[in-house]
Amino acid sequence: MDSKTSRILPPRVRTLRRAKPVDGGGFKGYTQLVTEEPLRYAVLIGKPEDLKPVELARALARHKKVPEHDLAGAAKRCWGIVEEDASEAAAKELAGALTAAKISALAVPKTLLEELPPAAKAPLLAPFKPERLKLLAAAGFKETTMRTVTTTEGPDPTQRAIGLGITMMTGMPTGIGKAKKEVQKNVESTELVFFLDLVLSDPMERLRIDAQDFDFSCLGAKKGYSAIVNFRQLLYDLSDASRGAVRNRGTTILLEQRPVREMGYESLSDLDRESRWLLTLSSLKRGA
Repeated sequence: MDSKTSRILPPRVRTLRRAKPVDGGGFKGYTQLVTEEPLRYAVLIGKPEDLKPVELARALARHKKVPEHDLAGAAKRCWGIVEEDASEAAAKELAGALTAAKISALAVPKTLLEELPPAAKAPLLAPFKPERLKLLAAAGFKETTMRTVTTTEGPDPTQRAIGLGITMMTGMPTGIGKAKKEVQKNVESTELVFFLDLVLSDPMERLRIDAQDFDFSCLGAKKGYSAIVNFRQLLYDLSDASRGAVRNRGTTILLEQRPVREMGYESLSDLDRESRWLLTLSSLKRGA
């Protein structure tokens, strides 16, 4: 293709050299135009301090012209990634609307979003170089579990009274009020659980600490008598040793000893999404 032809091609069009059969069994080259798919874009909150679900829901509602309460859930669950698969025009329009609402926002190609390595459970913490720690991401939330228990139940007081009455009237024993039976029940329990993800570089890996099942002996003399006290102490130590690491919302709240309810996490998927957002912001900042 000559230079004149290449100048008139539309954007995102490229050429491929391919082989085409010709008479006599040989091949000759030819040029074919192939249209590439347009890039998809993501919209990110530009600064961690601007991640405020109420303000975000209000701005999104104004932009989309829908009631604010319709977007309250989406704003709470976005964790910094407001949109993940939009056209370039739509993404830039949304980012502009958020910026106008005094919420810093970025429209970036979707391919720039960071992906997390698989989380490897860490029952204990092996030593690593502090400079490898890229992200310190903690989360606490209520976890509800359901389990089935089998119990043996006897007759209730009414059944026992009926059985006794019949025996007294007839003089004959009766089985009423004596039988026992096994009963299966679903028991629901809720507890506050804590997790910590350590995202390391060179090589890239992610360690997940489950505070409910972790050996805190690495704390030495600082080890306390409860999981939450030890968990917070571990955060203090890691934060002090790796001051260049990014800290997520949960880590900041725990280090500042603020109430856990301020975190806003509902599951580990929230932590994962927030981590992708923070790592992406960090990468964009380094590449700026």
